[in-house]
Order: sequence, then structure tokens, then C-alpha cells
Amino acid sequence: MDIREASYIIEIEKAKNLTTAANNLFITQPALSKVLKKLEAEFNSPVFYKEGKDLLPTPIGNILLQHSKTIVREFSAMNHDVMRITNSGQARLCLGLPLMGGFMYAPILAAFAAQYPTIQLTTLEAGANDLFAAFTEKYLDLAISPSPEDNRDFNETLLFRSQIAVAVNASHPWALKKYLLDEDFIDIPFITFPEDARINSMLSARFHDKFTPVYRMIGREVLTMMATACATDAPIVLPEPYLRFYNWTDMAILPFSPDFPWSMGLIYPKESRLSKAARLFLDFTEDYMLSHQNYYVPLGIGDIDLSEYVAIH
Repeated sequence: MDIREASYIIEIEKAKNLTTAANNLFITQPALSKVLKKLEAEFNSPVFYKEGKDLLPTPIGNILLQHSKTIVREFSAMNHDVMRITNSGQARLCLGLPLMGGFMYAPILAAFAAQYPTIQLTTLEAGANDLFAAFTEKYLDLAISPSPEDNRDFNETLLFRSQIAVAVNASHPWALKKYLLDEDFIDIPFITFPEDARINSMLSARFHDKFTPVYRMIGREVLTMMATACATDAPIVLPEPYLRFYNWTDMAILPFSPDFPWSMGLIYPKESRLSKAARLFLDFTEDYMLSHQNYYVPLGIGDIDLSEYVAIH
């Protein structure tokens, strides 16, 4: 579900009728029906039901509407703040960031802010799918994000290249393996990020023809997820840099076979015209990564060398 779809179901609730809602949204009624059917398939539940001539939200629909209204309100507030800064004549940059992985990109943002103190930096933290939707709504200039599944519509400057990997407790039978096959996960519940994260769709696509993934836990707080993996012996599947950064319990980290590539880049739509601030950030990031291919990120419990994850165009 993205910001556009969120605004659509809000309008359906207001209009209580698909035809009226479609007219208010300046789209066709079949197009709106298609979006609604997609959401019902995604959440495996009706979103609205018919009572007389009116469409009313189901219990699942009420939950979706509650969160959708918050999301749309926050996007609107962000847009207002950005416009206020733009109208004041101050250079601004609206940058999308992933919900996790700050240890990888925080040094870039800090260095940019130090070099360009007059540029107002506004950030939007969201899952990859929501970041892509924010481009559609013209809220973002650039985004640091896991690489999109279909990059035909995006330009991308590659920042980090690594792989999806698996961490297990040192006492787990898998800890003795050199690598894991997809088939090893048949009927094995595992831990990973939620559906709005790029890795979730990557896992679904990889396992699609073989079996349906079984999730023991989905979440965003990696330390909690790692602790749960230790306590339950459930495997945790994440990008390898995350597993190594948060591996404070000496868990065994194993690759997939065949390889399961993962990357993170600086992206923006191909048809967009970059502002001066966005172009400065793009050029700065490319220069920064070229000159810091062996930088270290402090962990508080030691250091991690990210050089093996870095690859720049």
C-alpha cells in the first residue's frame, strides 16, 4: 500500500460510492476498483462492504483508514514545511531515507551538512515502497534506498553492494554449514523486515516458485530481532551489513547459494529535474564515497569495516 492508495481509500470513505470517489480523484471508476481489489488481495480481506447504497469500511478497512489518514496528514505537513522553506528563498533538499541502516549513510549526511550549512535538509524515513511512492507525489528530491526491483524509471548511483544473508545462534545446526540453500527454509519460520521493506519482496520473489515463506517474526528493531533469534533458534534473514553491525552475540552468519545480491543506492526518477541542492548532494555523495571506501563506523563494541560493501559507479 502506498500514499496514492491511502488517499484513494480515504476518498472512498468520504464519498461512500466508487463512482463519486473516482470523479473526485479525477480517475475512472474501473481504475479505482482495480486499486481496491489490489488492496483487498494484499490484506486478504474486504476493505469496504455495501450497506444499502453506501460503501462502509470493514474492521480491516477502519484500521487501514486510521493509518492512511495519519500517513497522508504527515506527508501534507512535510510538503507544507518544504514549501515554506522554498518560498523563504533558502536552498532546501528533501531526502528519503530507509527506516534501517543509518550506520551506513549517517556519515555522508553529517559531512554534507558540515560542508553546506545553508542548505535546509528535510528527511523522510520510510520503507522502500513508500519512498518510491513519495517520488510519485513529488515529495522527494532524492532517496537513499535499497535498489528498486524495476529501475527503468529511476536513476541510481550505487553506494553499497552486498548480499542477503542468514544469522543463526552458534548452537544452531546450520551454524556448521558453509552456505544455505533456498530449500533449507521450507517450513522453517524465520525473522526478517516487514512487507514495506525491499527485502521482503525480494524473499517472496526468490522463494515464489518453491514454497511460501513462513515468518516467525517481522519487525524493524534489529537488536530485538537478533535477540529473538538467539532466544528462539529462529534464523534471521537480513542484508549482511545489518547482521554484522548488530552481531553482538557472535551468531553465525551464512550466505545463500546461489548468491542473493543486495544493494543500496542514491535514487531519483529519470524524468525529474534536480534542484541545485539535489545536484550538490548527488555530486558530494559520489565524491565522498570515492574518497572513503575504507571508512569505519563506530559500534561502541568494536568497529566494522564497510569497505567490502562499498562499490561506486
